[in-house]
Amino acid sequence: MLNFHIYPTDNLRKDQLKDAQGLAQQTSVENQRLRDEIHHLTIITQAMWELLREKTGTTDEDLRKKITEVEFEKAKAYTSSTSKCKNCSRPVSVKSKTCVFCGEKIEHKEIFPL
Repeated sequence: MLNFHIYPTDNLRKDQLKDAQGLAQQTSVENQRLRDEIHHLTIITQAMWELLREKTGTTDEDLRKKITEVEFEKAKAYTSSTSKCKNCSRPVSVKSKTCVFCGEKIEHKEIFPL
């Protein structure tokens, strides 16, 4: 006959395993929900683009230019006029503390005092 002794550390490991499995399951469900939402938004965006193109005669090149403009404006919104990269002297994102152009991570106290 076999005798097994389960020590408290074994129970702790089992609890940790159950917690990790539960978290993994939740993450998987959330990941799938986000994928479904992205797919739905992609369809909506495609439909809106096709309507706009049909109704106004806007071209793919017009869309590309507008996307570039919007991306640039968005990047400007996340930068401060006083925050310059020490590497390339271009704007630094206040949010990510990263140069928008060269990708250099900036940790200078004079740029980011907090």
